[in-house]
Amino acid sequence: MHKFKEPLKDSEKQLLVNFSHKDFSNYSEADIREEVITPLITMLGYEKNSDYEVERESSFKTKEMFLNIGRKRIDLDYLCNIRKNNFWLIEAKNGKKKLITEQDIQQAYLYSLHPKINCRYFAVTNGWLFNLYDRNKFLKDDNADIFEPILSISHNEYQDKFEQLYHYLGSSNVLFNIKEDVLLKEIEKTMSSEVYLNRLSYFKIKVSNIIKKAECKVYKNISKLGEDKDNYKKYLESVDLCDLPNIVFARRNTVENVNIGCSIIKKKLLSLGEPYKNGHLPVDSFMRNLLPYSKIYSINTYEPAYYYQITKLLLKFYKDKDFHKMLCNYNGKKIYLNDLLEEYLYELFSLFPNKPYVRLMVYLYVLAYRYAKILVYGFKPVNIIAELSLKYKEYILSEEELGKVFYSKGCEIINIAEIITQYVIKCIVNNIIDKEYHIKQNEAKSYIINLEKDIEMLSKKVDYDKILSTLPREEKDGMMAADSDMENPWRLILFAIFVEIPKYYNFSERCQKQIDILTQIGFIYNNTLDAENELKQKKVIEFLKYDFSIKETIL
Repeated sequence: MHKFKEPLKDSEKQLLVNFSHKDFSNYSEADIREEVITPLITMLGYEKNSDYEVERESSFKTKEMFLNIGRKRIDLDYLCNIRKNNFWLIEAKNGKKKLITEQDIQQAYLYSLHPKINCRYFAVTNGWLFNLYDRNKFLKDDNADIFEPILSISHNEYQDKFEQLYHYLGSSNVLFNIKEDVLLKEIEKTMSSEVYLNRLSYFKIKVSNIIKKAECKVYKNISKLGEDKDNYKKYLESVDLCDLPNIVFARRNTVENVNIGCSIIKKKLLSLGEPYKNGHLPVDSFMRNLLPYSKIYSINTYEPAYYYQITKLLLKFYKDKDFHKMLCNYNGKKIYLNDLLEEYLYELFSLFPNKPYVRLMVYLYVLAYRYAKILVYGFKPVNIIAELSLKYKEYILSEEELGKVFYSKGCEIINIAEIITQYVIKCIVNNIIDKEYHIKQNEAKSYIINLEKDIEMLSKKVDYDKILSTLPREEKDGMMAADSDMENPWRLILFAIFVEIPKYYNFSERCQKQIDILTQIGFIYNNTLDAENELKQKKVIEFLKYDFSIKETIL
């Protein structure tokens, strides 16, 4: 078995057992389709209008000479496909005879050859027998008889042999068999006949180009695997408003899901009712979890991506007139929701001078993540754990679940790195932030300096940079905090902010002043720094790294 399959339900087991007690002698083809084939196909994971689809009683023209044997059309009982690509068919025969005739087999075989059908596997059943044939059986064995079944199940063997049947035809297994036993064997057989070595290289290039073309379709397939919109929407509607920021603006969430989340947030905010209740603004609890506040409320504050993700919602507040009369408290003053974007951007472009814990988290995250990746990539035990975890998940997860997260060894390594990163940050924070959320300045600086030294020492020991240079592009770095910007993670945050802000938005005079300063000292990807601005940049970075006191201004 290539993939894990959930055990059969008791009702399914009983259905298979019941086949052994049936007398199919008076079963018509329609009876076989209804009583035998339909439940089997469902148990194999196929259903109408799905990625693993079954088409019943399909009809095809027989213009081709080899099929045009006194009939203008052929009618298939069942044709099974994956994402509209056909992989196997099954023909029903009445149960009058307990054997499947050669004519029955040849008919199904001819159907499989039809250009519009083109199936590798074809099956014939009369209830008494279920015979499965492999049209490409000869690829494994030149002397193979394709009319000899690769699996034959008698009516009293369905329960014992169902797992074997699933191995060949199960919705999660067919693709494996096609790739391994057909495509690769066909390539091996064809290319082994060559006498001109260079043709192997030419063929390799062509195969590579085909794979690149296929990648486009694969990404389209993956894009369709996102969370079901209705289910995701229902889930968010069941979540308390205050908890939505951590869910909706998580780093790995898709743009589509963020948009759905923003619509749910709007609905919940507008349903709050009275603007004041006991002198309190109902929206405040939500705002404390959404934006950087005077205390650490959200776990997302250590992920750089969070700071530009929430910009999407603030832009909706800015544009949507429904929010123009809704007040909230932010930074000690009452402010309309449509003015929040301006307030937040100014604070961000000032590098949060009054919120030292934000500066601490942004830089601590980059260090902890780099430390985690060195451990994962550089030390064999951790790397082996990643490989084993990947193999396990490839076996246990469905194709759709793997597709949703673009699963690869690189993804698994990043997942382990994330776990280590969170653990390191939690350990440090517990030692440098007191119960009132005040940062212990000396302890914080000491922890960061020691972590930097550990990273430097480990990098030399495992030659981390060399390891990264040999990794496939998609496995290098799935995090926002790229290694190239480890010294100044703010540049990536600011860069992403400018990507999110539309061209029609006019920055206020005070925001534009901060942007100009950031540009001059190279915080917004500027390569034309003079000596004075380079020195200014170093001082700002040094402050951001080690000084976590509250300031009126940093720049």
